[in-house]
Amino acid sequence: MIKFGPSSPSGLLIAWGLLVAGITWAQDTAEVNPHIVKILYEDNDIRILEVKSNHGDVEDWHSHPAYFAYAITDGKLRITLPDGRSQIVEIRKGENVLLDPVKRHKGRNVGGMQIQILLVELKNTRPMAQKPKEDSPRTLAAGGR
Repeated sequence: MIKFGPSSPSGLLIAWGLLVAGITWAQDTAEVNPHIVKILYEDNDIRILEVKSNHGDVEDWHSHPAYFAYAITDGKLRITLPDGRSQIVEIRKGENVLLDPVKRHKGRNVGGMQIQILLVELKNTRPMAQKPKEDSPRTLAAGGR
């Protein structure tokens, strides 16, 4: 099981590796998953999404530009790739992650409760997953603490 957040950066790197392994870009998550994803704000630089997924909800195939995610609640997601590989990702309230763009994947809420996540998608950016400054409070990125 992969943990989402600062308690297991190596597991997060594995999840990120699975997600970027997709071959083709998929559709916009807000367009294909309106029952789960709501656009709260959008401008030329960012888009803020509210994700509310009930137990058993399935997200259709989608991708993301570089983004920041903040877990509002605990939960478990099964992330599936086009080649059929899947991984359970355990999310803990208050944890956060900053990721490079992720390619085609879909998710299913397998945790028995509603999951809420705030996503901030970054438009027109280069890959960002870099080691954060050691003095950054509660920062997690690829290679972060």
